[in-house]
Amino acid sequence: MAYREPNDLGSIALSDEGLAVTTSGSPEVLVPWDEIDSVAVDVTEIMGEVHRAVVFDHVSGEFFEISDRADGWEEAIEHLGDHMALLVDAPLEVCREARPDAEPIELARRREG
Repeated sequence: MAYREPNDLGSIALSDEGLAVTTSGSPEVLVPWDEIDSVAVDVTEIMGEVHRAVVFDHVSGEFFEISDRADGWEEAIEHLGDHMALLVDAPLEVCREARPDAEPIELARRREG
């Protein structure tokens, strides 16, 4: 396997323990699943370029977002239903079809119990 520079926009990976996130060269942070209330996709347009981000609402009331340009983004969205209760049938497709003029679309919520 060839060496590859890490993505400057970070990475996202899912595990049974939680969501592992790195951003802009910061160390990896693991957020346990029971600390994530909900997940939504938010789309903006900046200077004619469409940017998609998945927004994770933390139980503390804080949130963090991960750009669709981060490593592992599509795979994480595809497997979100393995760890949370999905509110849409095809979250990755919903993310791809979301438009900048729309409100954020909630994809999943924390499983109760």
